[in-house]
Amino acid sequence: MNNNKLILLFNEVYNKLAFNKNNIIHHTRKFKEDQYFEAYLNFLNNSIYYSRFNYSINNNIIHGKYLNQKVNTWTKLKIFENMFKTIIDRYVLSNNLLNFKYLSIDSQFTMNKFGSTKNMGRNKQYKSKYGIRTSCIVDKIGIPLIYSINKGSSHDSLHLINMLNKLLTILPSPAKYKNSKKYNMYFLGDAGYDTKDNINFIKKNNITPVVLYNKRKTINQKIINEHLFTNHQTEIYKKRIVVENSHAWREFIIPRLGKVYDKNIDNIYGQLYLSTIYLIFNRNLI
Repeated sequence: MNNNKLILLFNEVYNKLAFNKNNIIHHTRKFKEDQYFEAYLNFLNNSIYYSRFNYSINNNIIHGKYLNQKVNTWTKLKIFENMFKTIIDRYVLSNNLLNFKYLSIDSQFTMNKFGSTKNMGRNKQYKSKYGIRTSCIVDKIGIPLIYSINKGSSHDSLHLINMLNKLLTILPSPAKYKNSKKYNMYFLGDAGYDTKDNINFIKKNNITPVVLYNKRKTINQKIINEHLFTNHQTEIYKKRIVVENSHAWREFIIPRLGKVYDKNIDNIYGQLYLSTIYLIFNRNLI
């Protein structure tokens, strides 16, 4: 990936946070901080231990052991989280309201490779393999606006309210546009998100839910027919394909996200944030 914009953003955020009087950073003389970050971006294209990674800069070697220490420090300082917030804020302010007309939610199970099973759960759909479940809400063109990482055994429906509640703090107010045919907002989800609490929360926030009906143990065909989509809802629901595409995009951008290689879940959040930032930069959206 083209790293120049990412490195500039890293320097911008790092310089703000690292020199806060409450943050103590131990700098190295041989390498600059952005050179470590450059090495980290290269590392993310690999599926190996830190101990097996080396990166050459100006005939000097950055060893994976020390890179790992740097990444843990950046994570504690919330460098990646603040990079993500900075770009998402700019993206929301600089883009057309129509981009946020359709919000779609989905999750993806990622199997464990080297990570700690303490933060994971077994997923019955994947032969009870240990892993994590990454949920995200994307906009009309598939840009992830918020993430949530949970145990692989966790049910999708449990995380919608918390995620949407956080997202609404940065998006234009749905209440302002609820009577506008052009800008009124829709929330798209599969049957895994169909619970009474979720639907009520979506409606309460002046968003129209387009969520597949979860039949569960319903055998009454009349009840099932009452919850079938109209033609209009069906056309809207087709737009949800972008959230499924987003799973593939982030693994293409950062192959390391294809399996769980990191023990620290916060480091995985950082990788998700970087994948979204790259996607926005690559599409010249800000």
